[in-house]
Amino acid sequence: MYRIFQYEGSEESRVDKLIGGDPISWLGIDRKDGSSFGMKGKLIIFQGNSDLMKNLESADLSFMKEIKGEEAEKVMQSLKEESDRAAGGLGFIFD
Repeated sequence: MYRIFQYEGSEESRVDKLIGGDPISWLGIDRKDGSSFGMKGKLIIFQGNSDLMKNLESADLSFMKEIKGEEAEKVMQSLKEESDRAAGGLGFIFD
């Protein structure tokens, strides 16, 4: 499971505080520049199983906008492609 949020760069310290504490820190967390996906600001992607994702319900996420639906799917597809390209490149190192 995943959830994606968009936020302004000026909110970076709030994001740091949010993800620095338990139980949010137990999630897989990835921060990206929104411009890589044709969006303004920055993106944060939370990933985990359904039990871990419930931890977001108690967090103050009001300073961020959730990215959903097709737009979220495009972000995740782009991240997967980026990961696949990076993994493919590692093969040359070990040959």
